[in-house]
Amino acid sequence: MKRLALITAIITLLASTAFTQEQPAPTVKPLGITAKLDYASTYLWRGGYFFGGDGALFPSLSYNILNSGAVVSLVGEFSESYFFEGQPRNRNAVAFANHGLDWGIDYSYTFDETFTLGTGFWFYWYFNSATSTGTDRTNLNFLSAKAFVKVDMLPLQPTVTLYYDYYTAIRRGGDFYVTLSMGHTFELTSEVGLGVSLSTGYYHQNTAKSTTFNGPSLSDIVFKPVKTGFSDITTLVTLNYQKGHVGLSGGFGYVIVPAKSWYKDSDVHRFYATFGVSFVY
Repeated sequence: MKRLALITAIITLLASTAFTQEQPAPTVKPLGITAKLDYASTYLWRGGYFFGGDGALFPSLSYNILNSGAVVSLVGEFSESYFFEGQPRNRNAVAFANHGLDWGIDYSYTFDETFTLGTGFWFYWYFNSATSTGTDRTNLNFLSAKAFVKVDMLPLQPTVTLYYDYYTAIRRGGDFYVTLSMGHTFELTSEVGLGVSLSTGYYHQNTAKSTTFNGPSLSDIVFKPVKTGFSDITTLVTLNYQKGHVGLSGGFGYVIVPAKSWYKDSDVHRFYATFGVSFVY
């Protein structure tokens, strides 16, 4: 509740700032460098509790190479409790095991404001996973390739994105995630926008399939099937403020997990709040 109250207060402050009369800001000509720090009250990845329900901090640095549309990025994934709650022995073991550093390159090109094609390649390095009890000492590093098409000429700019994952340490692939998303940003002032988006994702996790032999009899054999189905339907509302080089954002997300493969023994309805600060130059 404290985290939610904090996010609400920040968004209220943003809203009040938005309608303050100020002199027009000079035009900013960015070099393509963006530094950000984002926060999510609950880290949901493809609809699932990636940090076991913990909040997360995401520092990032990106560079649009000569404003060509090719963007190189470095992103961190760190649990909130690791930094702010108690001694190491009391920290969330699952979250600590899944701390990560991600880096990649993305490229997109828009054709006459009608549609945009894009692609990207990322490596996700979970540097604690191979030695931590929170992941049963399983190395979870993986490569992910993505491709998307966005129809800019249609209302809400519908976008289809395909991700394909390959886990480098266990040498297994076959995981794919497909999303359909759309949204719109309403311009409240020259500096403030209200963004509303809706997306749904289908996640086929081939790497979940396994067979474990714990003894000589059939009752000692544990089979885990492929996990597949619609993993998330997400509605996200954000308030964004940009003044010169500095940007602030805050929002709320509501996630429905439709497939039993993904909500089994857990909740179907999930909520989170976000806050971010950025510097663009």
